[in-house]
Amino acid sequence: MSGLIKFLSGYLLSKSANANSFDDTIIKEYRKYGIDEINIDTINIDEIIKIFTNNPKHIIISGSAGDGKTYILRKIYTTLNGCIDGWSDNGNPAKIKTTNYTIVFIKDFSQEESKKEILNKLKTKTQNEYYFIAANDGILLDSLEECGEIGLRNEILNAIENYAQNDLFYFWHLSSLGSAFKIEKIIEVILNRFKKYEVDCPSLSDDSIFCPIHENIKELEKIKEQVVSLIKQCDYNHNFITTRKLFDLVANVILGVKKYQKNERKLQYFESCEEAINAMKNKPKLDACIYNNLFGENLNNVEDSKYKHYNYLQEFKIGYETNNTIDDFLMYGDIKNNYLYAKLLDNKYITFENFYKIKDSFFNSNNDNKEQIQNELFSSLNFFKKFLFFRKIKQNGLDFNDLSIYHHKESYENNIIFKLDKTKDENKLDIDSDIISELSSGLNRVFTGALLEASGGEIFIVKNFVKTNHKHSNELFIKISVDDLEIISKFKKDSVSSDYVPKIFLKFSSYNAELMLDLHMFEFLMRVANGMLPISFSREYYERVIGFKTKIISQINQESHFKNNKISVFKVDYSTGEDKVTNINIKSR
Repeated sequence: MSGLIKFLSGYLLSKSANANSFDDTIIKEYRKYGIDEINIDTINIDEIIKIFTNNPKHIIISGSAGDGKTYILRKIYTTLNGCIDGWSDNGNPAKIKTTNYTIVFIKDFSQEESKKEILNKLKTKTQNEYYFIAANDGILLDSLEECGEIGLRNEILNAIENYAQNDLFYFWHLSSLGSAFKIEKIIEVILNRFKKYEVDCPSLSDDSIFCPIHENIKELEKIKEQVVSLIKQCDYNHNFITTRKLFDLVANVILGVKKYQKNERKLQYFESCEEAINAMKNKPKLDACIYNNLFGENLNNVEDSKYKHYNYLQEFKIGYETNNTIDDFLMYGDIKNNYLYAKLLDNKYITFENFYKIKDSFFNSNNDNKEQIQNELFSSLNFFKKFLFFRKIKQNGLDFNDLSIYHHKESYENNIIFKLDKTKDENKLDIDSDIISELSSGLNRVFTGALLEASGGEIFIVKNFVKTNHKHSNELFIKISVDDLEIISKFKKDSVSSDYVPKIFLKFSSYNAELMLDLHMFEFLMRVANGMLPISFSREYYERVIGFKTKIISQINQESHFKNNKISVFKVDYSTGEDKVTNINIKSR
């Protein structure tokens, strides 16, 4: 057996600490196990070198812990230097000297004692020494503030928030890069590594042997497009996952297991096929199932902040979202075609014999073990809902898109994402009128406290007589035509990377107020427009919409609102369902 599985387990956050020197650690692991390095270049190294060579300036690679900042810096160093010699030099900064200048590589700005000296260098246009720095966003900004470098701090903050460059340095922010393209590369490379290195597992030649590691590999090959799509939806919500955590995710999907006792240790992962095969002889196969591991359900402390990427995925409610048709199908089967029912649900984790026994016990259970049987049935149904969702099975009128919280994901992609013009920094999207109409209906229902069903071509900016954010608002402030509702995108054009995720906003052409239109907001407004969604779906997003309305109101001249000593009151005639506006005269004392 190769060392690939042990090497891959080194990426697991449940096994190893998220050390600052993880890049150095992983280099040693490659050499130890004789594994080819897994290269996930999030930005174009050759293009960075080309830009620097044409116009030398300092370079800052910024991002969160685990974004791959040190890895990118190491790749730049080895490309310029021709080899890795000199990169690890007892903690001293690596340097490359040319006839014209010296490049100093700061692998981890947070570990540097001479932060102020380095920051002073960044302020200076130089011709003989340039700094290439890997820096955590927060630490870099805090250090600048502590050193009193407010101007430079604002320059870097502007670079982070608005993708801006300046005359002093080049700046690339890795945390703004999408996660989907990274996990697609990671999955592809790891699947290929298993084909190359892991060929001796007995389960590969004997179907009677169950190896959860290789079974998960087979399933990952089948559902990889769905996994990438799921991560892409995280990107749409600007819930970016670092490269380090994406490696953890894929490693846990393959190696993860629940409640595994190894000698004196309790582990949440396997380190070899042999131990995985032996352990699963006495454990339920669901304990090491890819469909549970993907959501971190094998982990004891998934609420820990280091596992936030699993929290993002759990927000999709896959395995919990359902509809009556799907529940009936799972519980009672396809009466007309029982063979089809068995074929759709066939898998290696739960046998039909066991599933039928669980269902039969549920319908005929006594009070003594009713809770246990309910838990077993819930666990089985939870698995099958995930299985159907990821296998993208559509049959006999069953829409398995209902197994995720995002019922309007395809509409968001087709009508918003696919209409982005990535050649422009900022552009107005040409959106179908039907989508604009539904979004405006959603806005109206939130703005008026669900008093208004349809937009009728107008959006009502209303407020309570005392507050602008009151739940039920009925004082008409202004009407805005639906034609003034725009969807715009702000995008970074960059030859170094094409994977920056655009920011998309709803706005009115006449007012300087914007509402971020991520996937969750789109889902929120579309569901509200259809009268399907309570506020509890997302209190945060409800508050965002109210905040959007408040910004518009604050921009309108308050005095003009009381023109002619009148207040316009918005009411609904419940007998007809039509809205009416009544003017109330204000008498001066």
